[in-house]
Amino acid sequence: MTVYVDRLRSWGETVGYHGQHASQAARVGARHGHRWCHMFADEASADELHALARKVGLRREWFDRDHYDLVPTKRAKVIAAGAVELSDMAAAEIWRRQRAAAREVCRG
Repeated sequence: MTVYVDRLRSWGETVGYHGQHASQAARVGARHGHRWCHMFADEASADELHALARKVGLRREWFDRDHYDLVPTKRAKVIAAGAVELSDMAAAEIWRRQRAAAREVCRG
C-alpha cells in the first residue's frame, strides 16, 4: 500500500465546516489560512495510513471515511515520512477506482 497526499488548497473562511469536530476544524483552519489537503491510501486496508497518521500526531477519530484532512504543517510531516504527492487528476483517479470497487462489493 502507498500513502498519498493531494495538493494543498485554500478553502477560505466559507468552507462550511461540518460534522462532529466542526468547531475544532474551523479553529485549526483559521490558524492555517483555511488551507487543507487529504492523506489517503491506494488500497482498502488502511493500516499503513493509520500508522503514518499516528506517527505525525493525528488522532484516529479524525479519519473521515477514506482520508485524513491535513493542514500545511502536517502535510510537510507526512511527506517527510514517506507519503507520495499526487496531482489532482491522479488523486481523483485513485478515489474513483476505490469508490467503484466499493460499489461492486456492495452489489455482491
